[in-house]
Amino acid sequence: MPKMLDPEARAEWRRIVPLLSEMNCLAKIHRAALALYCISWGNVADLAKKLQADKAAAAAAGRAPGEVLIDRRPSGLERPSATLQALSEAMATCARHLADLGLSPTAQSKILATRPDDQLELPGVGDDVAEKLRVVRGSWADFK
Repeated sequence: MPKMLDPEARAEWRRIVPLLSEMNCLAKIHRAALALYCISWGNVADLAKKLQADKAAAAAAGRAPGEVLIDRRPSGLERPSATLQALSEAMATCARHLADLGLSPTAQSKILATRPDDQLELPGVGDDVAEKLRVVRGSWADFK
């Protein structure tokens, strides 16, 4: 597990790596992509918590919780709050990383995860192909 991950990202790493390993969708080379996904998930979680805290503070102050979603400019112009904009961008980034890892429903429909033992042998390729694939892919223990 990369040391740069914050607590929320670390929790997601611990949650998702065993699941991806079980699906046989991990290779050592995926470590950076997985780290980027976990970082973006951590950002989504942190911003969502901040938005919830802002809503609670607004309610405690007697204002409508939804008011924190909008910034009103002196000119009268209303825009999404900075936190809401950041959350929206973080969610879009997270969704892109999910797709890159084949974890969105659309991306999953395009891939077929198999175990090396299920691979058909190609003519001229020895029986050691499955073992070579295991070495290349590694195990989820390599991701800790």
